[in-house]
Amino acid sequence: MIRVAIPGERVRAMIGGDRARQDLLERRLSVKLGVEGNTITIEGDPLPEVRAMDVVKAVGRGFPPDKAMLLLNDDYLFQLVDMGDYVKRRAMRRMKGRVIGTGGRARRNIENLTHTMMEIYGHTIGLIGKEPEVSIAREGAVMLLTGAKHSTVYSFIERRMREAL
Repeated sequence: MIRVAIPGERVRAMIGGDRARQDLLERRLSVKLGVEGNTITIEGDPLPEVRAMDVVKAVGRGFPPDKAMLLLNDDYLFQLVDMGDYVKRRAMRRMKGRVIGTGGRARRNIENLTHTMMEIYGHTIGLIGKEPEVSIAREGAVMLLTGAKHSTVYSFIERRMREAL
């Protein structure tokens, strides 16, 4: 059994009022989900438990459930960047703003250039996509967190995406 703690306000997004998402995840992976406060329990075989755990973590970090369900496909993976590893607490809000950009433009640019999905929630950046695109998007986000110019990050991402093809 795996237990995944997620923020209380995201539990409803994971389970949903009509249980349809929960039923889909349970049927697709042959696992059983339970809720204990803000903890989701997952019971089943080890590999499906881990796949379900990624979906639950993604929803807990701000992804809509339909996007998180893409993780059920073998091609997709979920990565989490803890901004606290790169930014001091007092600068967290400002650096989160750098990753999001004015009107969400920086985030959208990284998503479009790498064909990934990004959610910034609390002190984390969640990424869903295919490998190596997720790794490239992660590197770009970390570059922004460590102070690189936006134009430098976009050039880096474009170059790495060309190399990956």
